Amino acid sequence: MSINIGNILPDLIAAVILAALAYALSYLFPDMAGDLRVVIAGLVAIVGGLSWHWVSRSIYEQFRLKGEIANSLIFYANLYSNPGIGEREQMDEASKVLRQQASQLRVTTHSIRLYRLWQFLGIVPKRADVIEASRNLIGLSNSIHQGDPMVNYNKRKKIEKWLRIKTDT
Repeated sequence: MSINIGNILPDLIAAVILAALAYALSYLFPDMAGDLRVVIAGLVAIVGGLSWHWVSRSIYEQFRLKGEIANSLIFYANLYSNPGIGEREQMDEASKVLRQQASQLRVTTHSIRLYRLWQFLGIVPKRADVIEASRNLIGLSNSIHQGDPMVNYNKRKKIEKWLRIKTDT
């Protein structure tokens, strides 16, 4: 079994930063013993690392996926802007990727704890907007082989609006 350092590195960095912060803040209480400071810093690192993993990871995954969706909207624009004109293999791939991303978008949204709070704070898009974006991604997926280019363009614009992404320069 191998450990991918890329997967755990953000958690380790967050834990070290929290531990250092807790240790520095412990100096606000000069009567506290040095060993107690280390124990408190360790506890803060553990709690901070768990909360990072519990909340921030899911939000990060949604942000990452939004970037992938923006990439797909640009990369496959030639196919959904001209339905049925591309090579069969390319159209099949685009259709599959867009549908997969629509599904993953719903999964990441449902995996974010306290979604309403993050939505209220403006950190994540509204849940209803994410569902509509997912529906439109599926619609684009279904329109790769045949469909109306203007309808597909409008779906793309709605996806961009609902996910707060920009693919035009």
